[in-house]
Amino acid sequence: MNASPTPEDAEQLRKALQAALSAKSEVRYAGGYPIYPEAFRDFTGYISGSPWHRADYIKHMNGDLRAQIEELPLGKVRSFLTMMIRIDRFSPGGLLAMLEDGTAERIVSRAVELSDD
Repeated sequence: MNASPTPEDAEQLRKALQAALSAKSEVRYAGGYPIYPEAFRDFTGYISGSPWHRADYIKHMNGDLRAQIEELPLGKVRSFLTMMIRIDRFSPGGLLAMLEDGTAERIVSRAVELSDD
């Protein structure tokens, strides 16, 4: 498992999310599948290579974690972030939906909060 995220990691995560949110209007579609702008790839790439990533994320994704985001412990926050960047593999457009409905902002806010503890 990766080292615990630092406040600096939280700031990088927050900045990557803001860039992705700013680029939502750049999403295009081909054959019904979203083609994401560079800022989305930077966001997912950052999570993949950072302490936020959790290779064993799937075992922590039981139940509806969206309803509990503000109470999730660090391990589940990391699992949720990893699931969020992998969701498009199984559900094209899933990442965009989480960016549009505020889920991504909620989970990143929780991550930032926990990194300050």
